[in-house]
Amino acid sequence: MVAVSSEANIWATDSDPWVGPLEFALTRLGADYLHGVHLDMHVALGLPPLPRSDVRVAYHADSLLAKAPGISREEAWNRAAQIFRELAARGREAITPDIHYDLADAATEKWYAEGRLQTRAERLAVAQHLVGTMRAGGTVTEPEATTLRPRELRAQYAAASAAQHVQHLHEQTRHRLLGTIYTWERDQGQPEQLGRMLLHEFGVQMRDWRRVALTETATNRANGYLAALKLGSSLRWSAAEDACPMCRRLHGQRFTLVEPTDPNRDPLKHLWVGKHPRGHTPVYFHPAIPLHPHCRCRYIHELAVRGEVSPLIEARVQAIIRAATTEA
Repeated sequence: MVAVSSEANIWATDSDPWVGPLEFALTRLGADYLHGVHLDMHVALGLPPLPRSDVRVAYHADSLLAKAPGISREEAWNRAAQIFRELAARGREAITPDIHYDLADAATEKWYAEGRLQTRAERLAVAQHLVGTMRAGGTVTEPEATTLRPRELRAQYAAASAAQHVQHLHEQTRHRLLGTIYTWERDQGQPEQLGRMLLHEFGVQMRDWRRVALTETATNRANGYLAALKLGSSLRWSAAEDACPMCRRLHGQRFTLVEPTDPNRDPLKHLWVGKHPRGHTPVYFHPAIPLHPHCRCRYIHELAVRGEVSPLIEARVQAIIRAATTEA
């Protein structure tokens, strides 16, 4: 199966029907968080409306966003927004950096907690790992398929990495949100200008998150795939359709699977679970998938079975996807 590359368009959907839904779900998780914080802050600051078309472009809202979230009815957030509006009515000089901080902190904390970002991201990471295992012909027991509790150490680290990424998204959102507001206040800009500045920053955050979603999905799938195979297995690098020059250079190259602790492992000849190119220059001297951010190349086991997937395997994969993408 050839995947649609993210080189030309990082918003393209992965062609693998087992990977695409999980990649999409992780992307949307960040999109809903960013859009919720953005909308709450835009309204609380009393900024004029932005053209819907511009907002939809920034968030790729035709496919990503759930129904547009409104202002939270949570008591703490209402109090923060109300205090800000009362101060704003007295004049711009009444607003201090600390008040802006409290307002931004209330919005980002509210959407981080209510969105259950960490728990949902962990479930998706485990599902990506398990789907990689199933793609390689490995087995997944029913409890794993329904609860998505990471029983093996590799899946636990996939979940921990996902938690770190959403925590960074949360902290980075508050940081960039406040930086934009402080810059605007310092320069005494107009409300329309702040609205545009915020839209730009949240659009950048959205693109950054999409890159994380693609890269984490590829990482977890690749490790799950390798973990399901026997040592000594032969694998081929399959580059995505419009892959970058580095990945095209590796297309068709064959590797042998070895233990991560093998003292004789050769990065140019061997693969192992957890192998990655980060920290190596050039990266193709230590080839591993993903080779770079938003890489969608694949490992193909030389003895991979061609043809239809058994109904049992398909049913278990769909159970994994449902468990990971259904909000609980």
